[in-house]
Amino acid sequence: MLATARAAFPELRFAQGDIARFTAAPPAHLVFTNAALHWLPDHARLFPRLLANIKVGGVLAVQMPRVDDSPRIARLREIAEDPRWRDRALPLMFPGPLAPGAYYDLLAPLCEALHVW
Repeated sequence: MLATARAAFPELRFAQGDIARFTAAPPAHLVFTNAALHWLPDHARLFPRLLANIKVGGVLAVQMPRVDDSPRIARLREIAEDPRWRDRALPLMFPGPLAPGAYYDLLAPLCEALHVW
């Protein structure tokens, strides 16, 4: 994907890295992520840290699926909570994204404008 992006947009800079440790130097005009952050824990710390990497007037654009209520995830959680597997499986289950209102409450004090949907 990075090679294709570089070929299509040679004037932009693309870098491979660990999104959990992302740091923009200098601060970015735009940080965009699609269907990635829901795999990372501790959004209450992650999102403010990502915002800190954005220039004043810049944009953090995040898309995350909310799959916690899907039948597949519900069944996986049920299996993980079974006493036979709990010790090994439950620690592997991510809590999933917060509710949209929780992101608003977390980020509104840190943003000039915020849109959550």
